[in-house]
Order: sequence, then structure tokens, then C-alpha cells
Amino acid sequence: MEGLLSSEKYKKCEYWDERYQTEDSFDWFHDLSAFEHLLTQHVKKTDRILVLGCGNSTLSERLYQRGFTDIDNIDFSEVVIEKMRERTHNMTQMKWHVMDMLELKFEACRFDVVIDKGSVDSLMVDQGDVWNPRREVICRVEKALEEASRVLKTGGHFISITFSQPHFRGRLLCREKYSWSVGHWTFGEHFHYFYYLSTKGEDQEPTVDYSYRELYEHKSVCFESMDYFCPGDENFLFSIGEDLF
Repeated sequence: MEGLLSSEKYKKCEYWDERYQTEDSFDWFHDLSAFEHLLTQHVKKTDRILVLGCGNSTLSERLYQRGFTDIDNIDFSEVVIEKMRERTHNMTQMKWHVMDMLELKFEACRFDVVIDKGSVDSLMVDQGDVWNPRREVICRVEKALEEASRVLKTGGHFISITFSQPHFRGRLLCREKYSWSVGHWTFGEHFHYFYYLSTKGEDQEPTVDYSYRELYEHKSVCFESMDYFCPGDENFLFSIGEDLF
């Protein structure tokens, strides 16, 4: 219970506001260089991109430097949005909004790409049993994914960067109401992180949907390493209460 209570801070805006007052930059699950080879296969430089829960990550800046300049960033922390707006003042096409990912203010079908890098994970800090998350947690995640699907154009991509393995995250993404297909890749050297790609308007292969659900039903999990630490001495996996061991 102590771990669960301490991890709940990750869903509170007050925690992030205080943290962002003194923290300049932090990248969950590595920076862009670790998964750029995957992202550039699916994102074009002309795409309109939305980054959910941007925080103070370098992701958007590095994308901009590589020619992906039509980027909207949202976060529910006004503190970090103001800091990031100031930090990127020379990147004139970059846009920053104080906004909740559960209630996006954008019109439907606005973006070609929506990127989640750890934001969905932060919604699950109080999930309880990893095999059977609490209903209110599932509702939060579903709302976030519904909003991501709503603002995506048909043919657009929802990209999710996470440590959550397919038997957990796959079954959350494979819902008919999102109207997208789901696939995934791994990246990282010592510990594999996951890159999920959901394409709106593309039918999900029944075998893929079944395989995600089968993984979950059989609970066939193999953890090869205890090295789950993110850069910067912060252990995100254990901090958000995913007690997998």
C-alpha cells in the first residue's frame, strides 16, 4: 500500500508543478535517438503532430530540429508549458497548450500523428493489480485513447512509447471503438521498451487481436532483467506502482 500511495503523486498536477519549477529536462524511456528509426518510418515532415503530456522532454525540440515543425504540445501543468514556450521561443512554429489529455480542446480529425511518451502510463499509477486494473483506472485510459482517436485523421497514427508489455498494453489498445489497428516493436539495449503504432481506419488483424488477448489470458510473462531504471536515477517502473515481480 505504501508504494501505491507514493506513486499516486504522478497523477497530481501539484506534484508536476513543483517538480518543473526546478527540473530543466527529463526524458522517460530514453530520448528520440533510441526510437527515431521507428518513428521516421511512420511520420512525415509535413504531418501535423500532437504530443500528449509533453512535460519538459526534449522530444518535440529534437523532432523540430529534424524538420518536423508542425507540432502542438499539451500538458496539464501550466508551469512546464510556460517554461517550454520560453525555452523554444526560436522555434516559431512550435505550439504549447495547457490542456488535459482526457479532455482535448481540438476539433475532430485535426492531427496526422498523436504521440504518447509515458503519459498513458502516468494515468495508471494507482491501477492496483497489474493483471486486473481497477475500473476507474481503465476508464481514465479509455478516455485518453478515445480522445486521441477522435483528434486523429483517418489514416493517422497514434504512437505510444512505454515499458508496458503487449500482454498488458495490447489488450487496452485493441478496442473497436478506437477504430484503429495495433502493432508494436521493441527498442533499447539492456531493457526493451515498446513502441506501439495504431493506425486509424485500418482494420485490426484478428490474429493480432487474439495474440494480445491470449498473452494476457495465459499470463506468460518472462522478465529477463531487473534493470528498469530510466536516465537520471529515477526508477519509473517501480515509482508508478507496477509491481510486476
